[in-house]
Amino acid sequence: MTRNTLDEWKVGLLFAVLSVLSACGGGGGGQEGDRPSGGGPPETPAPQDPTPEDPTPEDPTDPTDPIPSDPDPSDPSDPSDPSDPTPDPSGPFDVGGSVTGLSGTGLRLQNNGGDDIEVGVDGAIVFPTQLARGDAYDITVSKQPFNPVQSCTVANGAGVVDDEDVTMPVVTCATHFPRFAYVGSIDEDSVSIYAVDAATGQLRPRGRVDTGIDLSTVTVHPSGRFAYVTNGNGNADIEIAAYSIEPATGALTPVDPGQIDMSGTLSAIVIEPSGRFAYVVSMDETIAAFGIDPATGAFTELAGPRAATGAMPIDMTLHPSGQYAYVTNFNSAGISTYRIEPSGALQPLAGVSTRQNPLSVTVDPSGRFVYVLSLGDDDLGKFESYRVGDDGVLQAVPDSSVTVGTDPTGVAADPSGRFMYVGAEGSLKSFRLGESGVLTEINAVDMGEIAAQVETDPSGKFVYVSYILTNSVAVFSIDP
Repeated sequence: MTRNTLDEWKVGLLFAVLSVLSACGGGGGGQEGDRPSGGGPPETPAPQDPTPEDPTPEDPTDPTDPIPSDPDPSDPSDPSDPSDPTPDPSGPFDVGGSVTGLSGTGLRLQNNGGDDIEVGVDGAIVFPTQLARGDAYDITVSKQPFNPVQSCTVANGAGVVDDEDVTMPVVTCATHFPRFAYVGSIDEDSVSIYAVDAATGQLRPRGRVDTGIDLSTVTVHPSGRFAYVTNGNGNADIEIAAYSIEPATGALTPVDPGQIDMSGTLSAIVIEPSGRFAYVVSMDETIAAFGIDPATGAFTELAGPRAATGAMPIDMTLHPSGQYAYVTNFNSAGISTYRIEPSGALQPLAGVSTRQNPLSVTVDPSGRFVYVLSLGDDDLGKFESYRVGDDGVLQAVPDSSVTVGTDPTGVAADPSGRFMYVGAEGSLKSFRLGESGVLTEINAVDMGEIAAQVETDPSGKFVYVSYILTNSVAVFSIDP
């Protein structure tokens, strides 16, 4: 473990890690097939002289000669059949594409929310289920690869089957290397910028920027091009300031116009995986949905009423597919569930009850399970596991309650979907995510104080913990 001391700050550090994806080529074109060679007319053989020794010409109607049969039109192998068989224009047809840049293991792809395939190498892919002409297809990543941790995206992944096999979708994978980290100071209302040593995880100062608002959180856009700073100290209405990120240095530049003001007190802000939409949870028990300008990063609130939550919503997370959202309701002891429409609007689904006082909600990177950390009536932190149904609705996993300890703060899952980390009782505790969804504690590392926030880096090699009392960030390495 190493520690970076932040002497200029007093209390309340918040940490966000930005990853910059390595460039990765992708895609591929079809190869033109063989063409028949051209040429002139065939050479006509010269006539031969009649043979005088055989003056009698051969009788073409010799009854001893076999009589050729008529071609059988029902036999496709008959070489005399003048017509070649053609495929049924209505299908069914294969649905597939290609994968490029894959170096990790565990990549899982879906079509139309199912029909899973696991991919281990670059090359062509085909889903098991064929589709008919006019059927829709939608290829998505249901589990990202790890060892090394990679992020795979799908291009040309959705459409309608025409009259041939679907081969255009391309899945491009890139390895994550953390380049910059952003640490916000509540007292100083500023964000410090750090370069991340990819080998050791250590942070190297790169300057700071004053935010001008009562800082609460720092959130980085999935593209790594924008950062968002919010207030949320309960003393003022919500403010969200947008910044562009200079890719070479990590420097932050305010976006103009980039500040959003809205009534209420901030609970959480999340950005959906494609980077098109953002959601802001307010203590007034509503969720505001925003579209994100892909060029500037600026927010624009979507039309329509804001989605309602339960009592005292305090955390929100999104499913890695970008299809579902989950919100913890502290006072009503439950999780509100939503489907994310193509427009970005939130459509309420059936929620689920939890233990008393749920604090945080985390989806594992595979998207199969949701983990809720709650305090209960005894102020003892416990995890409970929930299985994600095909429709996004949660089902409690039996006998999944795991005790974390007192004073739980900060929860983070590693990008591979194998481990979970939480600060509690002055320690950083590690858990293994089982195939059934149940967590098993691995170990606990004494931190000597209470953590403010816990984050994993995108490469899956390090865990970062910000401390309140010593104004510092500790770096822990992950044993793979």
